[in-house]
Amino acid sequence: MTSPAINVYSKIFSAQHTKDTAFYKSVFTTSVHQEALLSVLVANSEQAAQGDNGSHNLAILRALFVHGVNFFSDAIKFKETTDDNILPDSLSNGSSVYLKDSRVGNNSHRSSVANVELDNGGDDITSLNGRVNSNVPAFDEFDDGDDITTLNGNVKAAISLGSTPSLAIITNNDHIDTPNEFENIDDGLRGELAANILLILQVWFKSICDSNERLKKSKNSLGISSKTDLATKIFYLPGTQQVLDENSLLGLLSRLKFFLNSAIEEIEVSETGEFSYLLAIKEAVYLIAEINKTLFASLTIHKESTNEFVVIKSLIFTFCKVDFSETLDRILTSTNPRKVSDRSSVNINTFIKPVAYESPRIRLSSETLLKVYIIIDTLANIPTYLLPVTSVSLSSDITNMDHESPNPYETLFGFVKAYDHELYVQEISSRLVPILALDFNYCYGFRSDLLEDNLGNNSLFNWLTANRFANNLYSEFNTAEFVTNLAKNGSLSLLKTANDPYLQEIEGIYQNRIKKEKQKNDDDDILDIPEFLPIALLIYTYSKNPSFLTNFSKQAYPIHHKIEDIQPTEDTTVELYEIWLCVLSYVFQYQYRSVDLQWAVRLSLQVLLRLTSRYSIVKNENFSISLVENVKNYQINEYKWKLSHQKLPFIPNSNGRLGIKSSLFYILDVVQNLIRFNMNNKLNVVNFKMALNVTFQVLQELHDDREIELGMYSWIEFHNSLFNLLKFIKKQKLATSKYFVSLGQNGLIDSLIEEILVIINFLLRRRFNEVIQVSDELNSARKFGQHAFTSINYDLVYHILLHYEVINDLLVSYNLRRARYLSHLNKCLTFFEGEFHLTEESKINEKDSKKLDLFDHDFDSPILIAKINSFTLNEINPNKLEIFADSNAINHSDRNLDIVYKSKETFKYSNKGYDAVFISDQELVKLFQNVFAVAIGK
Repeated sequence: MTSPAINVYSKIFSAQHTKDTAFYKSVFTTSVHQEALLSVLVANSEQAAQGDNGSHNLAILRALFVHGVNFFSDAIKFKETTDDNILPDSLSNGSSVYLKDSRVGNNSHRSSVANVELDNGGDDITSLNGRVNSNVPAFDEFDDGDDITTLNGNVKAAISLGSTPSLAIITNNDHIDTPNEFENIDDGLRGELAANILLILQVWFKSICDSNERLKKSKNSLGISSKTDLATKIFYLPGTQQVLDENSLLGLLSRLKFFLNSAIEEIEVSETGEFSYLLAIKEAVYLIAEINKTLFASLTIHKESTNEFVVIKSLIFTFCKVDFSETLDRILTSTNPRKVSDRSSVNINTFIKPVAYESPRIRLSSETLLKVYIIIDTLANIPTYLLPVTSVSLSSDITNMDHESPNPYETLFGFVKAYDHELYVQEISSRLVPILALDFNYCYGFRSDLLEDNLGNNSLFNWLTANRFANNLYSEFNTAEFVTNLAKNGSLSLLKTANDPYLQEIEGIYQNRIKKEKQKNDDDDILDIPEFLPIALLIYTYSKNPSFLTNFSKQAYPIHHKIEDIQPTEDTTVELYEIWLCVLSYVFQYQYRSVDLQWAVRLSLQVLLRLTSRYSIVKNENFSISLVENVKNYQINEYKWKLSHQKLPFIPNSNGRLGIKSSLFYILDVVQNLIRFNMNNKLNVVNFKMALNVTFQVLQELHDDREIELGMYSWIEFHNSLFNLLKFIKKQKLATSKYFVSLGQNGLIDSLIEEILVIINFLLRRRFNEVIQVSDELNSARKFGQHAFTSINYDLVYHILLHYEVINDLLVSYNLRRARYLSHLNKCLTFFEGEFHLTEESKINEKDSKKLDLFDHDFDSPILIAKINSFTLNEINPNKLEIFADSNAINHSDRNLDIVYKSKETFKYSNKGYDAVFISDQELVKLFQNVFAVAIGK
């Protein structure tokens, strides 16, 4: 039996059926069958896209949009400020498929609705005058608040993403011949009707994307793929008379903003706890996300010089004209747990007063929350070439800005909104931490932790007893069981209960993912964490906001105990910064197999660059804060926040049983995971360069702060990472490879090599030569009365000698043997060239020389130790003056400004402020495609 929806849809493009208002009303009031509607629209859109502008199918698509906006306007009781009957008469072309009194899209509307929305910013919107559905049960004291994806306020009846409202068909007999088609229906049905219309409009926009993809795959007689864009067939250039243009979309967005503000206000002021528009709010959010996805996908089809590009640009800019920034902020605020009162007690360690929270009246499902984040992410990062040149914001609601922008979303979320610790936790941290806990649990269980296996099975007894009786702190900190367990750790919720519906929902996602993971092949090493890319983009977006970065990098719960005094089962607090860094170690390790992860790495490295730059200074009227000081003082429990140790050679913990270290060292470990496990012939050069720039900034801070204990860090492993990368680049001849030449990135490879050499040179400075490298071997030697004094640079110099030919060849080929900014490295080479035969040619050409053969001596050879120590001790002699080009940089913040490197790309990302941006507009558009595919679907 054919469903009513399919029966109606079959007539949409049929020339045998009259298309009057009653027909379109039946389309928008029949319960939606998404797959059937999408199939019909896509099947008939190819002809519309390839035909002329007056084609029958194209006219139908335009009419569907116009009628949908009109019916939605009536359903939400949208009040026009003028009588704008704005669909041009010429659109009908003598046909009955068009509605003559349509209210979307002429010049009068442009001056009325747009100005009203921009002037008021939503502040004058009052609650709807409709009747509240009396069938909705009121909340009792145990209710946690409605999920926004719940129909009619019933928390027990959650609707899945594919569900549609059970809306009865409104037949033509129900039509009331008044200006408002739905004036007399009750509010319960009105809410379902609005959701129904919004869902159809979602499918309408999705059909544009799907049709474009279908057209892209088709080829003409010459075998050339089509670049036809359906969106630019439906909408025309700005100001075009008697056709749909950007003003038509502005009409829809104006109504969406009106509806969302009205519905949210109903929630905020209602005393009954009964809401009629929950499902419609969800569908409105989904529609806004779908429109964004459609427009940015269309943008990639056209060149900037074309009229089609101007059309899409004008459509995107309507989101700035109809400013949703405060509306989105209200959605996030109203669906979050609400502050009840301050508790009397104060945490003596942090001086942060605990705050009590209660359940919100409604809540966002995790998927709807992700859609809101996607909207904020994309709109706050609209490429600058899509914005006007003016420096004045379009929103009159935002004043006193330090950074003026024509983009109201960037202004509010990036600059204007001020976060204190409480607001930061309530609106950001409390929502992102559970999602990252999901990701950590999945990543940590993705493969076995090799370090944990090594510690747990280092004896037959421990292996037989599964390490149950071993006294190993790393294994005792079962993070996935005690800390990130969403079903047990109530501290992950503002409500302080594991029964928080938000935690329960995310735990359900985790369990489903684990089931799918068990069905995969064992050799499949692609991390399935689709939510991480949108979260990475969100943190990147918020990181433009100095108050966010201040709270993000500042430790609210410092560690005041030795690692052995901390009870793993009681240490359940989680801060966003530390779990984000931990998850990054897994993402960095596996980025090479996924484009989504590579984008996530790129975004996260940008944030790390901001956090570790000494130029990231947050200034206030009363004080200024250095973000890198926050990062340096932030102590990480590396037993609790386990790095990814799932591939060999893994990054070890710091030497000894400290287990707690500055997050600067932890960042070095995380970055090494990227460097070690992503080397291939199609190296992601930009990510590697950004990683080295982060590394250099961290090393500079470690160099300048004499109070930081360097000796406990595993510098030997760090040196291995640097030299393995250098050897790989040299051996694979990446600088001249056809792949990088074709991408125009051979210059980036040159700068990558120079950066590695500069870092090696920097590590040869006095600060690193002064410190003894603590190691298990050294501790053992001390036990037996032996003395083995080696600085942390002993191993570095040894690596330089072993790879002398690689380093010297690179220095010579790039004409860097006499470069003053590499003076330490060149001095090192010169010194040992006079002490050892470092090449076979040296042994042949200098047979009578008294030089020693390097390869006759092992790493711990007394002669080699003496020779290397003679160099390093000479380097730290306080009576000797260091002579090198950047000597003044030791005591000055502008340490690199006067250095002119061989490549202009060398350290281009380093030592910039928190407002520096290193992602181009074109890259942003590509990035958006991946984010939309993850969060919305292709």
